[in-house]
Amino acid sequence: MSIRKISAELISEICGSMRSLSVLNLSHNEISAIEHLEQLRTLTKLDLSHNRISSISGLAPLSQLTYLSLSANQIRRVSRLEQL
Repeated sequence: MSIRKISAELISEICGSMRSLSVLNLSHNEISAIEHLEQLRTLTKLDLSHNRISSISGLAPLSQLTYLSLSANQIRRVSRLEQL
């Protein structure tokens, strides 16, 4: 699933209703925080590139991820990725 210009409310709704989603592309939005994704336990590919994300917190529940793109964001420090 690929979505452009999405609101936090719609992300929450998608995550609540599509819990078996395995691929999600949220690139090129104005997302500033990684949130509402904890219900997507089967997610294997996540693209959050080209957003306004400054912190990578919120990824810990996504233990099935094999691909993660956070390029072109505002992340300055990377830590606590042991869970992934």
